[in-house]
Amino acid sequence: MVIGLLVFAIYFYFSVDASALLTFLSGVDQLQFVILYSVALGLVVLSVFFWAMAWRSILQELSIKVAWQRMFLIYWAGYFVDLVVPLERLAGDVVRIYLLKKETNAFYATLVSSTI
Repeated sequence: MVIGLLVFAIYFYFSVDASALLTFLSGVDQLQFVILYSVALGLVVLSVFFWAMAWRSILQELSIKVAWQRMFLIYWAGYFVDLVVPLERLAGDVVRIYLLKKETNAFYATLVSSTI
């Protein structure tokens, strides 16, 4: 992750005109930016909630009971790993399966099939 940030910083330094960026950012309406950013953040949290509840309903069909709060936290942890680790969706699903195994003691095969 540090190497990726370093490469991004080098790219940013050599390809972006700092004065043009500062001119652009000074023209942004701060209230509108805060409102739109807050709405976007809320929608991301809401989408993670709905994905977690959809997976919870699949698990309930497989007779695996998980509280919705725990399911939300497990899904959120997997989402975080997806954002940090460069393995697209695979790393987050592995984390979700591992955390669900610890939470429910269900078989790995059942949990893997529910993610697919």
